[in-house]
Amino acid sequence: MLVSGAGELYHRIENSGLRERQRDAILDVFMSWLLERLPDKTQLEIRIILILPDIRETVCEQELVAQDRLEEGKLALALTLVERFHSPAGFPC
Repeated sequence: MLVSGAGELYHRIENSGLRERQRDAILDVFMSWLLERLPDKTQLEIRIILILPDIRETVCEQELVAQDRLEEGKLALALTLVERFHSPAGFPC
């Protein structure tokens, strides 16, 4: 939760109506807080987490979901056909 919400909070601070100096100071404090809360991450890793979009908001993720749904649909169709042609009444002869 902390990591997933950090990027949104970072962008909210970054795009706030604060003066540049105030905004930069708050962003520095936020980064320091994250470094304390995530001791297994480097400052570079946290910066990358903050600037990258949430995967759920990307076209790539939407395409992966669509592909997964397509594969599920193909599997469901295949199972339906197998069930239909395995039953004596459904055999097309």
